[in-house]
Amino acid sequence: MCIYCGTKKYRKIYENHMGPIPKEENGRTYEIHHIDGNHSNNSPENLSCVTLQEHYDIHYAQEDWGACYLMGGKLKVSPEMLSDLLKKQSAVRIANGTHNFLNTELKRKWAIERVANGTHPWVGDGSFQRKVQRRSIEAGTHHLLSGRIQKAHAKKNAQKLIENGTSRFLDKDWQKQNAQKLIAAGTHPSHQLWTCEHCGMRGKGLSQLSRHTNGNNCKS
Repeated sequence: MCIYCGTKKYRKIYENHMGPIPKEENGRTYEIHHIDGNHSNNSPENLSCVTLQEHYDIHYAQEDWGACYLMGGKLKVSPEMLSDLLKKQSAVRIANGTHNFLNTELKRKWAIERVANGTHPWVGDGSFQRKVQRRSIEAGTHHLLSGRIQKAHAKKNAQKLIENGTSRFLDKDWQKQNAQKLIAAGTHPSHQLWTCEHCGMRGKGLSQLSRHTNGNNCKS
C-alpha cells in the first residue's frame, strides 16, 4: 500500500504519481508492469507503464509462462501457442514440485467435488469418454488396437476380480445362466460349428476342432 495514496491498487498508485495511463491506438489501455517481479511491491519506482505486447515480451523473456498465457488470450495468439505456453508452465511447476497433480489428496478431493456437482468429465452422457477413445485410436495408442495388449489387460483385470472375490466366474449360478444364453444363441464354444480349412471336415464344438487339428486327425 502506498502511504501517500492509501490504496493497494497499483494502477491507481501509478496514476497518482506518474499521471494518466495512456492508451494504444486500438483503445486498449497500457499495462502496469512490476519491475522486480514482486506484485506486492507497489512503490511508484517499481511500476512501469508498457503496452500489452511489451508486457508479454518482458514476461516471455523471463520465462514466466503463466503470465504469458493470460496475456496471450488478450493478444489473441494462436491456440497452438497458448497450448505450448501451458505445457511450459506445467513443466516448470512439476519441476519445482508445485503442480496440483503432484498432490494425490488434492486430486482426490477435487474429483469428489466435481462428481458431486456433476462437472467431472466421467459424469454425463459419455461424450467425453468417447472423445478420449477416438483420440487414442487415431494416435494408435488405444489398448484395444493390439490383441496381445487387450488379452493382457483383460487377464490383469480378471485376476484382480478373482483376488477380491467379485469375479462373475466365481458365481456358479451366473456361469450356468451365461452358458444357457450362449447355447440358445448358438455361440457357446461347445455348440459352434466348424469346418477344417485344410481337409474340409466339419464338426461341432471348438474343443473337437482343436483335437482334430492338433491331434494329427486332419488328413491334410
